[in-house]
Amino acid sequence: MRYITRLNLSGIGSEPARLYSIPMGGGYNDAPGYVHKPQNTAEPASVLCQLARAEVSYLESYTTQLRTNPTFVQALVRSAAEIRPELIPDKNGETVANLQQMLANAEYLSKEVRYIFHNSLLELGQWSLVTRYLDDIVKLEESGGYKKTEIDRENLLNNARFIVEQAMEIIAGRINRSSRKLEALERLFVRICDHKEKWTGATAEPVHNNEADDLLLSKSFNGALYCLALLVGEKVKPHHVESFIESFNRATPKELDTLGIYLLENITKLRAVFDFYKRLGFRDPRAYFSVHKGTENLADNGALSEKLLREAAIERHVKNIAALGTEAVLRKIWAEIDSLTLKREHTTLEKLIGYEKLPARWFIAPHIPRPPRLEPSRKTSADVRTPYTPLSLKTPPGEHEPVKLAPVLYGGISRTSDTADEPSLRKEKVKTSGVAAPPPTLSVPASNDQIEEDVPSKPILCVKKFQYDLLEKLYKPNVKGLVRQRDFIELFTSSNIGFSLEQGNGSRCTLYPPPGKFISRQPFHMHIIHGRKDELDARCEHDYATRLTTDYGLTLDNFVVA
Repeated sequence: MRYITRLNLSGIGSEPARLYSIPMGGGYNDAPGYVHKPQNTAEPASVLCQLARAEVSYLESYTTQLRTNPTFVQALVRSAAEIRPELIPDKNGETVANLQQMLANAEYLSKEVRYIFHNSLLELGQWSLVTRYLDDIVKLEESGGYKKTEIDRENLLNNARFIVEQAMEIIAGRINRSSRKLEALERLFVRICDHKEKWTGATAEPVHNNEADDLLLSKSFNGALYCLALLVGEKVKPHHVESFIESFNRATPKELDTLGIYLLENITKLRAVFDFYKRLGFRDPRAYFSVHKGTENLADNGALSEKLLREAAIERHVKNIAALGTEAVLRKIWAEIDSLTLKREHTTLEKLIGYEKLPARWFIAPHIPRPPRLEPSRKTSADVRTPYTPLSLKTPPGEHEPVKLAPVLYGGISRTSDTADEPSLRKEKVKTSGVAAPPPTLSVPASNDQIEEDVPSKPILCVKKFQYDLLEKLYKPNVKGLVRQRDFIELFTSSNIGFSLEQGNGSRCTLYPPPGKFISRQPFHMHIIHGRKDELDARCEHDYATRLTTDYGLTLDNFVVA
């Protein structure tokens, strides 16, 4: 069984994802059989960190739904059941069970729930760690310079690359499981190894015949899918992924239409992760790098979290797929998991795997007016331009009023008299250039409404009345009405706000903020809602509003009706 990193509706459960174990304090290289690409120069760490943060932001909202949205969890379990190898015929054409039986079995459903929770949180932990490494690289460049920190930066980069490589391998495993159900490929797989565990122990492997050989020799995308399936049980390496993605980019619309939404979404996710990996720079497998403590902990805690989930008694709450779609059942499931994790590890499952909530990219301080400063009373003081003159010998002790003396020459004799008893007034020198600035004065704020100088300026965006109503519903849950996803996209891609939309194959689209307009250029990922009524539910509205505030500092106060 393999452990996964990147979540999706297609094959997100089915098997728990496991990361490679690494010797404590050791290093790592995997040169044998590894094709190294010459491109080994990463893009600026600040740019890569924003991309990784965007993925963390998306996965945060994704995993939050696992705790709060029973319909979402129910759909994930159902889609995972549809690609189980138990539904694949064996060499005699027989199957172990049908889909309806599996969805009515509490034991199977509980195991699928465990896999989904674990794999989703592990993926979030992976991207959180990648973001942390990239953020550390940015700090090194700022504090120690680019050249002086080259060794430390490259080591952190290799740890990040290593984690992303495992993420790609895990997604490739999901693609393999999903491709078995394709009409063009299902007859090329056969079920084997029916274990005692009901409906969770079977495996499937590709068959070898003339049809399979012809498919491998073809240049079709189905041939690339089948070729990737032959790597099951082996380590899928970046050059395997690159070859597969190149074939996917050449696929015809007819080939893409046969894939289905879930398989297509996994493939587009693999392409997105591989694009990020290329921007990191290909890791040289011949180079030994020191494994960071965070990388070690991620693998160890991933295995520990799997053990805790197996011990959590959630079977008592999961009766069938219908019960799994109720809020009461989902709360009880998480109560079992949280109580066990808190008892054993004194933390939550998310923090155990390695996720720590990232600080907001934009913090708008609340307006707290400073108390008025009282102007201190000013006493008359000597002109700062008046040179120092010694006091007369006849000045009585304790007298603070100085005696006006004539300037004394270097010989110690007065310019007008050789005695010190009769002081003479010094003729004031007329200043011929410049005028001394008056001493600074302390000003009291005119009113409490004055804006503090340390509060960052907020962008003001002009929108139309119906667009403002949409935003008001988004930010204020008690406001009646609905928000359609297409209206949300149209609003933020309008010329006033300036986001740009990128939508490829699959069900995820991305909004990119304009340069220089907001504090962050971090992308905003969204899962596309299918169907005529693409309405956002209350959870999704709250998620969008939270991410807009956290990532870009946008609140309802930033928008005004034009």
